Amino acid sequence: MSKQDDFSSLFAPEAAKAEGGADVWKVLMVDDEPDIHAVIRLALQDVVIEGRPLQLLDAKSGEETKARLNEHPDIALILLDVVMETERAGLDLVRYIRKELNNRTIQIVLVTGQPGYAPQREVIQDFEIDGYRLKSELSADKLFVTVYAALRTHNALLELKNEHELLESKTTELDLFFTSALDLFCIANTDGYFLKLNSEWENTLGYPIEELMGRKFLDLIHPDDLEGTLGAISELSDQNPVLSFSNRYRHKDGSYRWLEWRSFPRGDKIYAAARNVTEKKRLEAQLRDERDFAENVLKTAPSIIVVLDKQGCVERINPYMEEISGYTLAEVKGKDWFTTFLPKANQEKTKALFLQSINDISVHGNIDTIIIRSGEERSIEWYDKTIKDNEGNSLGLLAIGQDVTEREKSDEELREANRRFKGMTEASPLAIYMSTAGVEQVGEYINPAFIKLFGYTLEDVPTVAEWWPRAYPDEAYRKQITSDWKEKIAKAIEEKSDIEPIEAVVTCKDGSEKIISWGFISTDQVDCSFGLDLTDVRKANEVLRQSERRLAEAQRLAHLGNWRLDLVNDKLEWSDEVFRIFEVDKDHFQASYGNFLEFIHPDDREEVDHAYTESVKNMQPYEITHRLLMKDGRIKYVIEHSETHYDAMNKPLYSIGTIHDITEIKQAEEQLNELNRNLERRVEERTKELFETNRRLEGFNEMLADREMRVIEIKQEVNRLRRELGQEPIYGETEAVLKKNEEDKR
Repeated sequence: MSKQDDFSSLFAPEAAKAEGGADVWKVLMVDDEPDIHAVIRLALQDVVIEGRPLQLLDAKSGEETKARLNEHPDIALILLDVVMETERAGLDLVRYIRKELNNRTIQIVLVTGQPGYAPQREVIQDFEIDGYRLKSELSADKLFVTVYAALRTHNALLELKNEHELLESKTTELDLFFTSALDLFCIANTDGYFLKLNSEWENTLGYPIEELMGRKFLDLIHPDDLEGTLGAISELSDQNPVLSFSNRYRHKDGSYRWLEWRSFPRGDKIYAAARNVTEKKRLEAQLRDERDFAENVLKTAPSIIVVLDKQGCVERINPYMEEISGYTLAEVKGKDWFTTFLPKANQEKTKALFLQSINDISVHGNIDTIIIRSGEERSIEWYDKTIKDNEGNSLGLLAIGQDVTEREKSDEELREANRRFKGMTEASPLAIYMSTAGVEQVGEYINPAFIKLFGYTLEDVPTVAEWWPRAYPDEAYRKQITSDWKEKIAKAIEEKSDIEPIEAVVTCKDGSEKIISWGFISTDQVDCSFGLDLTDVRKANEVLRQSERRLAEAQRLAHLGNWRLDLVNDKLEWSDEVFRIFEVDKDHFQASYGNFLEFIHPDDREEVDHAYTESVKNMQPYEITHRLLMKDGRIKYVIEHSETHYDAMNKPLYSIGTIHDITEIKQAEEQLNELNRNLERRVEERTKELFETNRRLEGFNEMLADREMRVIEIKQEVNRLRRELGQEPIYGETEAVLKKNEEDKR
């Protein structure tokens, strides 16, 4: 370890000292020289400022500094070197803190040893720093003064910031309350001019706020209320609040609105809140008028009239109500309306709402249920008003009702019919054209399917006259179609009936053609033409017919048929090839599972039935090879494959499968097996013959070998005698032959 390392380690940060405490000043030292960290830490380690110790943090580069700022957003002071990983690393950090982090409270003091890279004047002018110190001039006292001043400035900035944020918050709350209130708020002066208004003024009087601002509000007062308004202003000028005052203000449309005021003076300014009570005033006047003839109405009106007191007890019912309910006034007077006439499930809730809002009830057209004396429920459409005295105090409730029981039933039936009809037409795949004006067919409605199918909208074909040349451009064809159509619908319109479908080829807006089956029905309200697109069906039918022909031919060639067994209805369907395999006439044979089993060879029948039954039970595919016993005694071999489909509860619905006639294959296999057996027999016989021949040849070879050896021995004896006589042997090869024979024997 170097001496520099020893020196730095003496003043390394102490992890346990004031870490993360809430009552410390966090000071970040940013320098790439460990010695500077050590010196600063030595100078500041015991410093306490305003009762709070310092928590010293370290960073040696720009990236480390950003990390520390992220970990400690409450750092109060940064002692920042300029030249670190780059010549301007420290200045880049200043810009990052002030611009990107938008932190103006943290104090930044540059501590540089290379002023040439960061001249003091330039740095002070161009960067938001709070101090500048040269490392060469740095002493413990200067460092203490710098830190002390910076931390005190930081604390003052924080307090100022907090006060500013609190003021902003209060101002925002006040503005929000002022602008969002449902009442009319304003600030005016005692000279009669508006100074500030909220948006409810525009909603109430119809004038834009800009038009009212600075305007003399006395110009808007109803002439009959001007004297009283001036008196209220006089009271406010004397610094007396006006807590209950009403006057009328002119609306932009010339009508007047009643406003009820609460106003408080502050010097020459008036702070006021008003509420639009126009409706309240109207109801008061109306109630006064109604009270004058209420008694006569109670006696003569062909409507239900009920008067309740403030507690919801019956005070009056009129004769019509007596007739509807079956009760007399004497029987129900003083009784609780809710428990006497309402269904039990609605009693408590309805009464609670009544007691809560009795002071200002105005209900128009609500339909509720009452229970009459017989126990029958009746639907009543109510019009309710709170009854008040001249002072505006609630006295009770006047309720006028109409028995709409039968109307409700009819309306609901009509609404349901309309809902069904609209839903039907909107969702219908049929092209629908609704019309009036009889045979002329003036269009009233075209459904989405019509537009999608043909491309024409109601604007394109507002009448059938515009439809004909578009849909049938060929004149001769159009003449044929229109003649038939007009004749049939004229009769249908007269009889209010429908027509037999007419099939026609329609030319669409894009030039394509559709095969359409047209229908028509006439009713008292509207006539309806509807078309069913048969184009794809016709094409699909033709493709299906071709496919079925190809499939039948393929099945015939392959001797492969298919079948479907409906397990719910016990119905078996066979393809033509299955009938051919079973050699039965499809027109005179009823395919069924039981009849199918009758064709199976008796020895295979039980096995086939068990295999299929188990496959259905175990939800497994079915495959089996078995025999068919034909009527003439012939046997056919078939192989079957099938699988079964089930519903959501695993109940079997139907099985589909194939049956393949493999009789020819079986016959070929049998012939091949017979050939193999014949071949094996012939090979066995030939093998025996060859074995006997070989045995004979071996005996003959042994005999020849004995004879050859005898000749060789004679020749050898001759050679021996000639040598004894001193003559040359005449059989030179005998010695070699004998030698070879000896070796072969060994």
